[in-house]
Amino acid sequence: MNDNYIELLILAYFKQYNSRYDLTNLKDEIGISFKLLDEYIDKLIIEKKLEYKHYLLSLTVTGRVYLANSKMENYSFNADVEKMHSKEKLSLDTIYCIDEFSKQKWRGSKR
Repeated sequence: MNDNYIELLILAYFKQYNSRYDLTNLKDEIGISFKLLDEYIDKLIIEKKLEYKHYLLSLTVTGRVYLANSKMENYSFNADVEKMHSKEKLSLDTIYCIDEFSKQKWRGSKR
């Protein structure tokens, strides 16, 4: 992955979750190791895009400006969750079709 893209994802995560962040969740969302995440966070701290406030990481003004000037300004880590939990209820008579449930063949299938 592009280093700049990963940095923007990290900044977007801290913008969205603020002090409620979870580094394990961040690592899983981005798909990188803890070691690599630690290196990116260290780099962002050196660049003054992240800082420690009261022993918690937070986004700095520089980090917000950097994020605002990118195409990732409005990125949300839970955009798909909002679509999945719509308030519209389906009737029990409605057939619910799952799109792209699995593109891989099932185990034991002959295809």
